[in-house]
Amino acid sequence: MGASVLNYFEQATAAGDNKLNLGGTADITGTLQRHGASVGDALTYTKAIRITLAELNAGYELVAAVTGKSIRVVNYYLRIIGGAATAATDVRIQDDEGTPVVVVTAAVAALTEDIEISGQNTVANVTKGAGWMALLTAGQALDIVKTGATMTTLSHVDVIVQYQIG
Repeated sequence: MGASVLNYFEQATAAGDNKLNLGGTADITGTLQRHGASVGDALTYTKAIRITLAELNAGYELVAAVTGKSIRVVNYYLRIIGGAATAATDVRIQDDEGTPVVVVTAAVAALTEDIEISGQNTVANVTKGAGWMALLTAGQALDIVKTGATMTTLSHVDVIVQYQIG
């Protein structure tokens, strides 16, 4: 929802009587929630991309660095395409500091074809790091990298990151 739409949101005094005025009235059953409200009022950006196996093996910059600013990842999504990942140790979303701050680590055992890994679900062999929902190192980019040997078998990875700049 755009900010102008949110300005029209009102919660009536009667329990469960939520209304959203879009030039008229729309009755909403249940609760109206604004995505990202739990992390403050910062603007949330989304980057969605399909990267190749070669790009993953080389390391891929998902979000460019912003001088003097930090990136905060508020959600992520990974989907493996073209076969299970093999050979490498894991895949990480992290900043590119010399000693990186890791958002999430997905061990190769978790990276089976069509698996969907996100900040909103729990998957075996996937660990959220210190960088999850935290400000990463100021002035550093956000990358997806593999560790260990050269990754093989899979053909692509769909990646979506939702982030804020602070």
